Amino acid sequence: MKSHKINLRAVLLALLCCTVNTTVVASRAQGVASDEWVKFAPPDEGFTVVMPRAPFPLAQTGKAGALAVAGQRYRLRHDNAEYAVWSFKAEKLPDALRKDAESYLDQCAEIAWDLLVEPYWKKFKNSAPGELFKYNLAYERASPTSGYPSRSYLLNLGDERGLTHIYAVGSRVYIIAASGAPRESAGVERFVKSFALTLQPLPDAPVVVAAAGTGMGVGPGRGGEESGAGGEAKAQETNYSRTFRSSEVTQKAQMRAKPEPSYTEPARKFGVTGTVLVRAVLSASGHVERVTPISKLPHGLTQEAVKAAHKIRFEPAIKDGRPVSQYVTIEYNFNIY
Repeated sequence: MKSHKINLRAVLLALLCCTVNTTVVASRAQGVASDEWVKFAPPDEGFTVVMPRAPFPLAQTGKAGALAVAGQRYRLRHDNAEYAVWSFKAEKLPDALRKDAESYLDQCAEIAWDLLVEPYWKKFKNSAPGELFKYNLAYERASPTSGYPSRSYLLNLGDERGLTHIYAVGSRVYIIAASGAPRESAGVERFVKSFALTLQPLPDAPVVVAAAGTGMGVGPGRGGEESGAGGEAKAQETNYSRTFRSSEVTQKAQMRAKPEPSYTEPARKFGVTGTVLVRAVLSASGHVERVTPISKLPHGLTQEAVKAAHKIRFEPAIKDGRPVSQYVTIEYNFNIY
């Protein structure tokens, strides 16, 4: 009796394999193209994406700093490329991240690194540094087209290249990643660009705010109304207490010391380079006031630029023989050497 069961199971398995093979052969015979992907929209996840076939979900978690998330991973490999979507929800979104989208995305990127890159670093930890650094996420740009805070990173996994997009949607976090060799032929861009959010606007969605410790700042175009002059300046009378543009002063403010900002370790890890512009007021009293970022960089570089701006030493601008406050725009360049 025992041998009969084993034989029956073997027969069923053989029939199943034959059915599968017949289906594949029939599909090829009918000319089914390999690029006929499917639209994947798992229920209650709030997104759609085009993939080579529908993937199976796998429960997964992530943590970075004060941000802890849990959810599902949808991943598959097809034609020498790998495609994955992580759909997470924060267990409890800290107020600091809820109010600051840049810091929120910084933490999301750390989670993406742990999911995508860290396994390779652990596997090849004894390799030469040059080999180890072939596995990384490199910051590319902010991606505001989704309507939610988001970023793009280049994904490097040895000989495979790819893209990673990160979205912070209220308490939800989405990480979309694809890699292949070469990137274009593997359908990586097609997959990543097909991702779309289907969520309604959320009341807890974070917003981008000025870096901590800064004032809101005012552009130079309407300085006369921003100085506490009580509205319109009196005719034929100069209000020396307001903030002037550089073209309005007799002598511009003279920089005496402009300390360089620090380069953060997270920024080095993610290969962030570029320029941060800040607008500030060099006051008549000799203090730097109302420092506001105009253009930003992630992973702490904007905050470092703001800190550096506050350390500037200068001689105040002069108008009609009096020291006055002046608007300035300051540029800080960040490069990895």
